[in-house]
Amino acid sequence: METFDESYNCSFMDEPMPQVAPRRSPSPPSARRERVPQTLEIVSPDRHFKVNFSVNGVPGIPVVEAMSESVELDGGDDKPFTSNGSRQIRLVIKWPGYSDNKGWYIPVKERISATEETYITRKHFAAQVSERVKRFVKMNAKRQIRDSCKEWTLGNEPGAIKLEDLWLVSVTRASNNIYVAELEVQRS
Repeated sequence: METFDESYNCSFMDEPMPQVAPRRSPSPPSARRERVPQTLEIVSPDRHFKVNFSVNGVPGIPVVEAMSESVELDGGDDKPFTSNGSRQIRLVIKWPGYSDNKGWYIPVKERISATEETYITRKHFAAQVSERVKRFVKMNAKRQIRDSCKEWTLGNEPGAIKLEDLWLVSVTRASNNIYVAELEVQRS
């Protein structure tokens, strides 16, 4: 069940997120990362199915690096969807202050010959998810955000969150075949 509360209050950050020192950071090591709050209720009985992304044991990967598949992800060659049997998933990105996004389908099983199929690797999945994050940012960069959520504005103007500021931490099953990306923003 997807739910989106249009009256969602963006002044909720009571808990500071821990600072993380990534292996390769696109911004100064003194920058902090803040979790993007999710507005999608997780109701899946299998909500514990989660694909994590980390480098040298540190959670998260810069979205721009994930798109190029240039970083050495922990377990990058693992095939995380082998155990759940999905052929494709629907990725939904929820972001404070912006209205619903219908999501994108990502194939997680690929045909490698006329008679053989295989599941995609964690590294390739991170690249696919990051490409959808890029589309989401581009799609919303010119859209109006609710006043109560201005600190979550996406775009290229000063103070806005840019693609280069985003880190992909994990993708979690929310319900049935709907998955949600857990993202963090690196703020200086």
